[in-house]
Amino acid sequence: MKHKTIIMKKSLFLLTLILLSTLSLKAEETTISLSGTFMNRYIWRGNDYGNSPVIQPSLTLTHGRFSVGAWGNYSLSANTQNTEADLWMSYDLGKNTTIIVTDYYFPHEPQIHGDYFYEYAHTLELGLSHTIKGFTASICCEVNNLNTLYTEINYTHKNSTIYVGGGSINMGENFHFTNIGVSHTKDIRITDSYALPIIGGVTLNPYSEELYITFGFRLE
Repeated sequence: MKHKTIIMKKSLFLLTLILLSTLSLKAEETTISLSGTFMNRYIWRGNDYGNSPVIQPSLTLTHGRFSVGAWGNYSLSANTQNTEADLWMSYDLGKNTTIIVTDYYFPHEPQIHGDYFYEYAHTLELGLSHTIKGFTASICCEVNNLNTLYTEINYTHKNSTIYVGGGSINMGENFHFTNIGVSHTKDIRITDSYALPIIGGVTLNPYSEELYITFGFRLE
């Protein structure tokens, strides 16, 4: 019972941090956004998770420089192994620099079986990004499990993004490029006041020697 209490405290760390940070803010405008993305595949950092079409709901609350949110990934087939439900918090440090903390939760991983307070059901990641003239450089590090490191540089022009990323285990050992590609978003006009965002992309993973083509749309 004591062990489970410790796990619960670790799992709720992000939520507590979010609450305390929000309470300390000055009275500023708060915005809430909701969206649902449908994709033929869930490709993340150059890897295919689930090998099936997915729906990815997202809820974001922004207040001043703080943003908090929830993001999920759910297969539209019988494959539920890569179900994901994440909580995250970001803070705009100014000068196009942002820090983000993400709590990744995988309820259907082996030996987890949906237990939200099971220690190894969660991966806590700390990230930092900086944008200048269309280029964004980011670095992310797991802080509780494998201590993996992921870095990426991308360039965005209008609705297109070119990206190159890679990662390693044990804080820098055995670095491999895993995520090289291009993505594009195009708005399809449905009515005078609403356009449907269509998303497409091509991703190459040089390490696994696999190529992925993705397509989907987002409701918001």
